[in-house]
Amino acid sequence: MSQDSINLKLVGFSEFEQQNIESVLSLAERGLLKKWRLVTDPPVDYYLLPESLCARMDQEDWLKALPRDRCIFSTKEGGNADRERDDVWLLCDSRMVPRIRSMIELFNLLCEDTLAERRNQGPALRTAETPPSNVAATAAVAEGPLAAGGGAFIAREGFVGQLLGAADKTGLLIYELNIPNSPGRIYVHPEQQVFYSPASLDLLAPFFTEDQNLISCTTRSNVTEADLEQLSEAEDLKPYTLRSLLWYGVFKSSQGRLLEGSAADKPMRLKRWPDLNLSDCQDLIKLAAFMQSNAAGLQTVAEKTGVPINLVHDFYNACEIVGLIEQSSEADIHNKQLNPEKVSLFSKIRSRLNKAHPA
Repeated sequence: MSQDSINLKLVGFSEFEQQNIESVLSLAERGLLKKWRLVTDPPVDYYLLPESLCARMDQEDWLKALPRDRCIFSTKEGGNADRERDDVWLLCDSRMVPRIRSMIELFNLLCEDTLAERRNQGPALRTAETPPSNVAATAAVAEGPLAAGGGAFIAREGFVGQLLGAADKTGLLIYELNIPNSPGRIYVHPEQQVFYSPASLDLLAPFFTEDQNLISCTTRSNVTEADLEQLSEAEDLKPYTLRSLLWYGVFKSSQGRLLEGSAADKPMRLKRWPDLNLSDCQDLIKLAAFMQSNAAGLQTVAEKTGVPINLVHDFYNACEIVGLIEQSSEADIHNKQLNPEKVSLFSKIRSRLNKAHPA
């Protein structure tokens, strides 16, 4: 398997179905640990097949030739997949279009080589049975002591609260910020867990920092893929994952307050980095590196990294809301300074980000 990318071959899909899969993969790209490339020729790392071919894998020679442990089968929720087999399943909607969240979770598991461990825990790994956690559920964090001083950040309030509440809605939600020089509308499609905007993610900060009473919302029902394509072309909209908007929104609106129900002194670790290629997130590189390599309380994180505690809270809140934080039973801190090579690497990353986002 390639160090930089993973090759995926589609088998048994119509041209229209292949186009849908390619579109979803493009939308999911920002949340994937590695780049996944659709290929038609070797080398191939994984094969994606429709559920209808699963029962024929042991019957037809051309299917027998495929390595079963490298096959992924698409299925819609409530499908008739064989649960007795140790197969891997990608959850799709009623039209057999892959769900973006399921694709991100499953493909990242494949990247992390954790499937073998999960297979040993029981029969038939199946994303329809273990779907990605709904981002709305993360707002209801466990009860616990609040950080001392100041109020807590309540995710259910403000525009973040509106986005979390949108998870259970249908149709296309159109948000507009009624201020001069507005960054433009945000089109949220909860069912696909994506949003569209004419502006880049970091230009949408006013939605989270301005008076929430200035935000209006309308709903457009029965929106088809063709409608979305036509709208995107007409308004030059760019697609992003809703997860990325939530992360950035919580980061901008926390304002130093710790997420309600969080215990600041409890050791925690960052599972993986969020997308820090944003103009106002360049100083978070050192913070992300430390939190991924160490398990510590937030005050310790601030002391060890030199990052102000308010900024540590903002970063933690954003990562917690989208499921990037894992709790640890005990602190685990590697007490050694970054070597010169790593310091140089961080400097190079900052330099590149500065060039990508000039002041």
